[in-house]
Amino acid sequence: RVLLEPSFGLVNSALRIIGIDGPGWLADPDWALNGVVAMTVWRDIGYYMVIFLAGLQTIPRDIYDAAEVDGASRWQTLRRITLPLLNPSIVLAAVIGVIYGLQLFTQVYVMTGSPQRLAGGPSDSTTSIVLFIVQQAFRPLEMGYPSAAAIVLFGLILIVTLVQLRLLQRRFEY
Repeated sequence: RVLLEPSFGLVNSALRIIGIDGPGWLADPDWALNGVVAMTVWRDIGYYMVIFLAGLQTIPRDIYDAAEVDGASRWQTLRRITLPLLNPSIVLAAVIGVIYGLQLFTQVYVMTGSPQRLAGGPSDSTTSIVLFIVQQAFRPLEMGYPSAAAIVLFGLILIVTLVQLRLLQRRFEY
């Protein structure tokens, strides 16, 4: 929140130094979701880099040596060797990314919440599915609706995960 504060945030201060007027990252409905997405990417990029690095380290060096002997260019090596052999890591990262996206709560709550209001950003522009469920759950005597929404979210995550794994599983066979 301190980084994206419109008046004294670090990002807008850096933009002002180079002569650019920064947007109201968390105050403007058109920019609030972009701010949450940027912070989520920043938070998660290291995790995905570890997944991809582990995948790259499982590719045998002999395959690259053989491609070099055969005269393969860097582009051909990337396209024909690295990406196909990195496919399990790509699938894992995609599945985890979609599940994280559907379960987005903490970033929105921390970045756009206030003591008077349970987050959601300006004009509810950053309300996620999980935040909506939490907002509904804290209404007096309203537990059925958020419970049903949570079950629907579980079903959605299950369906999306199964479809992704089914569609991308075919590419693992070489």
